[in-house]
Order: sequence, then structure tokens, then C-alpha cells
Amino acid sequence: MRYRVVKLRDVTHDCLLNGDVVRVVEVEPSAPPVSLDINSAREGSIVVYQSSGCLDLSCNHHSLCHPGGLESGQRIQIQKVGDKLDCALGRKLVAVKVAYAQD
Repeated sequence: MRYRVVKLRDVTHDCLLNGDVVRVVEVEPSAPPVSLDINSAREGSIVVYQSSGCLDLSCNHHSLCHPGGLESGQRIQIQKVGDKLDCALGRKLVAVKVAYAQD
């Protein structure tokens, strides 16, 4: 999972790994944007994420098709459906803002 820092606290600790001082923070889950098949992208719905399997590293949408912080089989809730994407493989995809689904 990915997280977003929402608050810095005034508490610090010595890091035993590198000797630096680390700061306590508050975080919240922050799922990355993804690409989904246009037929399954419905705002509010919960879907099981499946990686596209595309290996084209030069594609402009590679980060949407292989988002860090999501794995195949993970449940996500679709928050907002964005623009259609041009897929070199001919798939009908859209960019989607998602959240990690609550179990």
C-alpha cells in the first residue's frame, strides 16, 4: 500500500539503522491512479484490481497500467472515472482515481 503524510508530529527518535533522527508522522492510505477497462469503470463500485500484463515500458500510460502500491487481486473502490487512454494494444482503457477498499 501507498500512504500520504497528513501531519508531522513534534516527536523524534534516534534511528538505530543509520544513526539519524527520525520524526513521527501521521499517514493515510493513498492509492495510486490506475487504468481500467472502460466497461468495468463505474464510480462507487468496488472491483478486484488485475494488472494489465502489458510490458511496453515506453508507453505514456505505463505507470497507470503498473501502479506502485497495488497488486493483482487487491480490492479497490472507484472514486472518479477520468479520460479515455490511447492503448497501443487496442484495449479500451480509462484513467481512474481509486481508493483502497475497506474490508
